[in-house]
Amino acid sequence: MDFTLIKVKEDDILFLLDLRINTMSEHFEKANVSLSTNDHLELVKENFECMYFVLCDDKKIGMLKYEETGCVCKIHQLQIIPRHQGKGYGRAILSWFINHSTCKAIELNVLKQNRALELYLSLGFVRVGEDKYEYHLRHKL
Repeated sequence: MDFTLIKVKEDDILFLLDLRINTMSEHFEKANVSLSTNDHLELVKENFECMYFVLCDDKKIGMLKYEETGCVCKIHQLQIIPRHQGKGYGRAILSWFINHSTCKAIELNVLKQNRALELYLSLGFVRVGEDKYEYHLRHKL
């Protein structure tokens, strides 16, 4: 699979808010963290300049928020649109990102209750730390 990243726009905020609520609320609930709609909106707006829609065959399948700082790429968020979940897109997008990255390492955090942890570990990410809610992962390239 090959992917294209296109920059999100201010007009996309409501779509991105809905995507975040639909893909993340379950994980926050499992972590006993209660977020309001406004809390989710603030998280959508955080690092907004680093957010891209992910297209596969010109079809919008998700969102990737990342930034490069020095020789490290930090993935802030990867969300797959619910109707496209369970089809291997998350694994394919991350593999594609790893293979196309010019960074020496990729870092991300994952909620401890998020089933995506197994995906990240299977792709070569390793735990390098943790806090109360998240594991901190790193993939050296």
